[in-house]
Amino acid sequence: MLFRSVAATGLDLDADMVGRCLEKGLSVTQADVFQHLAQLADGSLGGIFCSQFVEHLPTADYSRLVLEAARKLAPGGVLAIETQNPECLAIFAKSFYIDPTHMKPIPAAQLRFLLEQAGLEQITTHFLSPASQQLPLVPQLEISTADAEALRKFNKSVESFNAAFFGGMD
Repeated sequence: MLFRSVAATGLDLDADMVGRCLEKGLSVTQADVFQHLAQLADGSLGGIFCSQFVEHLPTADYSRLVLEAARKLAPGGVLAIETQNPECLAIFAKSFYIDPTHMKPIPAAQLRFLLEQAGLEQITTHFLSPASQQLPLVPQLEISTADAEALRKFNKSVESFNAAFFGGMD
């Protein structure tokens, strides 16, 4: 499949998901990710994208996935892993525990560590899908309601709360 000048093939173990992709004319293979990667030559892939996948794996398996993916990437290849962000408390109320197939949330620092251990470089983290787009933020006090110092302290607390609860969910 050619998407914005990038040849790509999807991979999923779930027959229903593969069927949905095929209905849309997408190139997709139904297979286990580890068996599929084992069949590929080391250094043969320009990029790998895992979307909302690693949180469904036991720790040993997502650690193994990072190592295998790093091995299969060509020099300069890109590994992009999207997962829910446990530093955003809203995921626990809105999405993570709703899906019974989620094993455990994976903090960005843990994923970064695994990527570094696999020898990957130029690691960046992007926080996407702010919860504040779906949920109301806690409002800050107006200047007329409190003295300046109390207002500053309160608003700093509100900013910290809003960042933790309503930050990027992915």
